[in-house]
Amino acid sequence: MIIDTTQIQAIHSFSGLESVKVKEVYGIIWILAPIFTIVLGITMGLLVIVWLEREISAGIQQRIGPEYAGPLGILQALADGIKLLLKESLLPSRGDTRLFRIGPSIAVISVFLSYLVIPFGYKLVLADLSIGVFFWIAASSIAPVGLLMSGYGSNNKYSFLGRISDIQNKKVSFREDSAELERQKADILESEFALEVEKVNLKELIDYFLQNTAALERAQATIQAPEGSLKKEGHSLIRTTNALREA
Repeated sequence: MIIDTTQIQAIHSFSGLESVKVKEVYGIIWILAPIFTIVLGITMGLLVIVWLEREISAGIQQRIGPEYAGPLGILQALADGIKLLLKESLLPSRGDTRLFRIGPSIAVISVFLSYLVIPFGYKLVLADLSIGVFFWIAASSIAPVGLLMSGYGSNNKYSFLGRISDIQNKKVSFREDSAELERQKADILESEFALEVEKVNLKELIDYFLQNTAALERAQATIQAPEGSLKKEGHSLIRTTNALREA
């Protein structure tokens, strides 16, 4: 029996190429699977939090609340998102349209960037950086810049003052995170190489997730302030002040 060595070499080379392709596909799946899992978790969490907020608000205000979109109205936030995507984009004629467009995107992207270094489970972290803690600080501190850009780009003093008020009330900021890190210097040294689940405070992680998800909900909806209503409130306040002075 004569064995052709060229055929054997061709078979080995083909099997080697197949193994390389399988490894490449496996690597791509291993990269995309955690990203898809985290994005899906954030999206579902956003839907549930918005539904809870509306149900609780409806109960307090004695209203029906969402009940048509999906079972018990849980898909109402998704329906509102589709509606907002199909709405006409109104831009201020005398404002800076570039800042007005880019501002909300920066505010939203910064929140998602901060999730890159947060471990949601054992080896379930998108980017295991050696400077993960400091990256989280920097990414969380970009959101106020986007809010300020959107308020300034509208060329509306009421919107600009509203953005400044949101920045003052924003709990996740560079100053607060720096103060917290100064208090926990030992944790910084331990977590400098890798963020481990055992070193993450579960309560602080849940608070951070809820705060950022709530900030995502109304980041863009409150950019265009109702100028007419604010003027009416201002005029009524002036009339009340004048009446008190005359009395």
